[in-house]
Amino acid sequence: MKIWPSKISLNENEVHKHFLVSPTGGFTLTEVIIVSVFISLMAAIAIPTYLKWLPNMRLRTAAQDLRANMQKTRFEAIQQNQSFAIVFDTVNNSYFICSESGDGDWASLGDNTKVERIELANYKSGVQFGYGEATMKATNSGGAFSGGSDFISYGTVGNSIKPLVFNSRGTGSAGFVYLEHEDNTTSYALGTLVSGVIRVKKWVGTGWD
Repeated sequence: MKIWPSKISLNENEVHKHFLVSPTGGFTLTEVIIVSVFISLMAAIAIPTYLKWLPNMRLRTAAQDLRANMQKTRFEAIQQNQSFAIVFDTVNNSYFICSESGDGDWASLGDNTKVERIELANYKSGVQFGYGEATMKATNSGGAFSGGSDFISYGTVGNSIKPLVFNSRGTGSAGFVYLEHEDNTTSYALGTLVSGVIRVKKWVGTGWD
């Protein structure tokens, strides 16, 4: 039969040796400096990458929202059995979802019944109408841009007003809207067919994907 000692006594050195307890606690100055340098290096690498990524993220969000608003406008036209339109205002870098044309051709924003206004400036990073570095149109036939305000192909009905109209059957205008950001390196093309089908394309350097 083994007899266990009633008390186990360890001196301070034994505790440090067996349990790796730091006699001083906390961090040394050297350790703090090393960690600080490491964090600074990581920030120096990450921040430029983040700043380069941010405009693309905001542009993609604007494109996704425009696509969702196209779908919403088409759905409302079918559900309410009347024409709805997205009216693009290139001068003010915005677009409106409208339920009534007022003047019959959507040309006068003041006469239209506006459901919602979307300002591209709210996305920041210089998101605006434009085709960036794209060198050809997003249509199946392609072709070069003619320059100027060729970044909305739904046709002009008054000054800078360009409407995408969906009728009660869900069909409507055919064309494309192009979006870019301040660096002009990335662009999206959002378009519709006469059938009402919505398409989204991204410029990938040599063509639309």
